Amino acid sequence: MLATLRDNRFTRLSWDDVRTQAAGIIIVSPTAEVARSCFATVLERGAENGFAEVVRPAELVPGHVPAGTWIFLLHRQDGWTELETTSARVRAGLVKENTARDRGDGLTLIEYGVNL
Repeated sequence: MLATLRDNRFTRLSWDDVRTQAAGIIIVSPTAEVARSCFATVLERGAENGFAEVVRPAELVPGHVPAGTWIFLLHRQDGWTELETTSARVRAGLVKENTARDRGDGLTLIEYGVNL
């Protein structure tokens, strides 16, 4: 996804842009393999100082996510019922948490798709 944004002349983001705008990156994924296949470059570059991490849906605690974090969630319509249900539940918890925070302490939720 970030590669697509970097290649698009309207949404071009460099790694420095991402580091400046995001406090960190959390990739919510059912397995480390899915995360690596979708975000290899982000995980490679973000490994320093724990800037990017992979979290399984059951491990994510919305109230513990630092302000300014970009959170990549599985799209809620990927065709796998269990993943869709889990992603919708995690997203609802993050939206509820985000709504309760002050405007400057918010999170950025970004959905990504996987053809499993």
